[in-house]
Amino acid sequence: MSEACYLGTDVGGTFTDLVFYTGSGEVHCFKVPSTPARPGASILEGIDEIRTALRLDAAAWRDMAHTHSSTVATNALIERKGARAGMIVTRGFRDLFELQRLAIPHPMRFDSRRPLPLIPRALVREVGGRIAADGGELDPLPEADAVAAAQELVAAGAEIAIVVLLHSYRNPAHERAVRDIVERHGIPLRLELSSEVWAQAREYERGVLTAVNASIRPIVEGYIERLDRGLAERAIGTPARVARSNGGAELAATMRQRPVVALLSGPAAGVAGAAAAAADAGWEAADLMTLDVGGTSADIGVIRSGRPVLSSEEHIADFPLLIPTIAVSSIGAGGGSILWLDPTGSLKVGPRSVGADPGPA
Repeated sequence: MSEACYLGTDVGGTFTDLVFYTGSGEVHCFKVPSTPARPGASILEGIDEIRTALRLDAAAWRDMAHTHSSTVATNALIERKGARAGMIVTRGFRDLFELQRLAIPHPMRFDSRRPLPLIPRALVREVGGRIAADGGELDPLPEADAVAAAQELVAAGAEIAIVVLLHSYRNPAHERAVRDIVERHGIPLRLELSSEVWAQAREYERGVLTAVNASIRPIVEGYIERLDRGLAERAIGTPARVARSNGGAELAATMRQRPVVALLSGPAAGVAGAAAAAADAGWEAADLMTLDVGGTSADIGVIRSGRPVLSSEEHIADFPLLIPTIAVSSIGAGGGSILWLDPTGSLKVGPRSVGADPGPA
């Protein structure tokens, strides 16, 4: 077999699915258990299984195109398994994540509560200085504040920290200064700047997006690095592409800086695939709802007139994420979700899941 081949892979919290398409039109589907402790390793195991089953020649692999989607980052956010992050804010804004927004997730329920902050108040530090709404500097940034904030966060156990300063979308000078100061003093704390992740107004939403990016980045970087290395060892010459939340795709190497843009890559790719399948079935202009139930989460999407509905704001685990995306609603209830009793004795489902280890019953 020497025709051009295509491989699509999707890593979920429980299973990894692989679809291999040959240049002659053959389609082969494979499913292997995911490897939560080593995200991405299941793709390589699946590729080895494909090579053994189909006995493909080296040329087929060398020129193979590979597009990858995943719910690894989504599940990490839903289950709160990301990196332990701290936050540096403008003085007076320490309660930014505590206050959140006025709306509660389920206003018609008496027991509805706002979600726990992505970063607890104990891991938030303030710095002086102030940028005005027009981008002008009102007060300079005190270097001592930045040093103290970073050192205290390291002492508190933060693995990474985000910098969310007022009006940095108009003038990121103070955020960049914080990073420069921390690096110059040799403080072992990795920083994510909100002005580089999402340079838009609304500091709460900008902070949430940056916090999500920071918490999932070590996870995504690790598995993309292992995936690239494994593909190279198998003489697969074409770089992998990662599906974005808006239905597009980009090289895995460039996605590492902002993995939040691929947060819904798996669910979004599922909706896009459902739209394509509907068109093949003769429903090119149909209105449809899609349901993708995995082992850890369930994802619901909508297709209008044959095209996936797009959104500029999505909510995952009740947090607003202002990124262009195929509209998908994700909840922490899947085939492997754990049943548990809350302090009142009420039966709850999820968001924790057994995942692939030990796996569903």
